[in-house]
Amino acid sequence: MNGLKRNATPESGCPKEIVLRDINAMIEKATGYIPGSQRFPTSIICQASLKHLRAGGGRTRSLLCFQVGEALGLDYLPSIALGATAELLHNASLVHDDIHDKSLTRRGKPNVRAVYGDDIAILTGDLMISGAYGLLAEHARPDTLAPVIAHVHRIVREVIDGQGSDLESHKRFHSVDDYLAIASAKSGGLIRLAMQLPFIATQHDSTVIDTAGHAADSYALSYQIFDDLLDIAEDSGHAGKIQSLNIYHLLTARMSSAEAMCEARQTALRLLGQVNTACDLMPQGAGQPLILLAQQLETLIIREFPQ
Repeated sequence: MNGLKRNATPESGCPKEIVLRDINAMIEKATGYIPGSQRFPTSIICQASLKHLRAGGGRTRSLLCFQVGEALGLDYLPSIALGATAELLHNASLVHDDIHDKSLTRRGKPNVRAVYGDDIAILTGDLMISGAYGLLAEHARPDTLAPVIAHVHRIVREVIDGQGSDLESHKRFHSVDDYLAIASAKSGGLIRLAMQLPFIATQHDSTVIDTAGHAADSYALSYQIFDDLLDIAEDSGHAGKIQSLNIYHLLTARMSSAEAMCEARQTALRLLGQVNTACDLMPQGAGQPLILLAQQLETLIIREFPQ
């Protein structure tokens, strides 16, 4: 980590590129990569992990987690570690999702299962999950390690349950309420984790932690709806693929296509309003990073789906 000590704290507002450099270095090291090594990793699981981690992605969760920790006065390296933890768990879920979805691409490129097969892809996701807990053991403050790990486990369990419900959704779940519950667990869990971990690590009370979770959940649900609207055709079911759980398709069961589009759009924007309300209640301006993400998403929704 370029000589950073455990409690090193760069000046507030550390440049984004430095934060990303340190997050990337930490998540790669957690999967077994030795920084600065001239040799390619001998472990095929590490190779597969690096392929996935270096294929792109905005590191939204890790940056959000770091920025919230910074606002709350958490030291630099623990903030990086919390962000890297959320990022590893998110990427593990993507690797495993590709197996469930039988997908062969990720971000327009062959994914881990396409290159290495399902067995290696399963192990790659498993390694990232294990690496996330390893980061916490190494870098979290000793006095908050137990509640941090306990919360990580709760969220991971929720995400797994949400994925299980998603896999069964074509059989048992047909309402918008079902959709929101599944999306909250599967898609919202790791945004919620990124937002809540800094509050737990700085020993805030449960009311503040719950408020942070509500804000993150509202943002994640709004983003999922936006993503659904972009993927209407892909999620419709074709070439033997089962129709994916998508709010637009649920709404068209009881209203016209235009009405469904409008209803989904308005739901997404309403949820973003809840983000702002909840974030305004957070101490030390810690809700500001999520407010900025919500503003960016609102702009995208209005641009892509004008009334």
